[in-house]
Amino acid sequence: MKIRLGMDRNDRRKTLSALREPKLEEARQFLMERTQGLSPIAPYFQEERYDTKDGDYCVTRFDVTPFRGAKSVPDVFLALQQAIFNAEIIISETSGNITIREDDELGDNNLSHMRFLSESSLGVQLETNLVLFLDRPQCQMKDVDYAENGRYTIMALDFVDEDKKYPYKPNERIRRDFTTITMISSYQDHTAGIKGEGELVVVITRWAATILRRPSNSISSRVWDDLRNFHHRWPDLMLNCVRQTLGLSALNLVVPK
Repeated sequence: MKIRLGMDRNDRRKTLSALREPKLEEARQFLMERTQGLSPIAPYFQEERYDTKDGDYCVTRFDVTPFRGAKSVPDVFLALQQAIFNAEIIISETSGNITIREDDELGDNNLSHMRFLSESSLGVQLETNLVLFLDRPQCQMKDVDYAENGRYTIMALDFVDEDKKYPYKPNERIRRDFTTITMISSYQDHTAGIKGEGELVVVITRWAATILRRPSNSISSRVWDDLRNFHHRWPDLMLNCVRQTLGLSALNLVVPK
């Protein structure tokens, strides 16, 4: 389901509103299939990095991250939402890339349209155009395949393929695309040594694909490698922000020089 947006504000909102449920359902079904056979509370990590035949640099990643010590699904949801909404600050502080964020007001708390314009430390311009589709935390009051006692939430982040109001400028900026589907769910850990109802474990299950589009104009190996290095660190940075917001210990990340 590609995202194509026109000029009219109302039409843009209607287009994104119509895509919300299909995007979230697609995300839910994909994660249900991807997690079959995995322990819902055990850490899991798989990542691939590769160059396409067109020269684009891609990173695909699937991870399951338990947040022991987190109090609830809504708490983790709000922490992750805060990290996404502060993405320009995270990018600027961790990479040195000066980043500006522009929001397209949609009048819907379950939708967010964000554009990011960055300049790397080596003077390269980048652009990202994203839509965040949200499913508020809920409890179905019954066990489901993807959450114990039905406590879960889904969010899907996807790039805009075509935007007539904010067209991509490939001759001026390098395009950076993100697609991320995330489920936050909770379980009780009944392993040995834990009595009673068990320990509450809130889990983030996530699949992400990021694409750094190779520019048509020439670019030095040094500049391209610098962009690639930050590109594959982004998912870890977001999770560390969630940990810090929740008062949990952050992971030590190596920052490339």
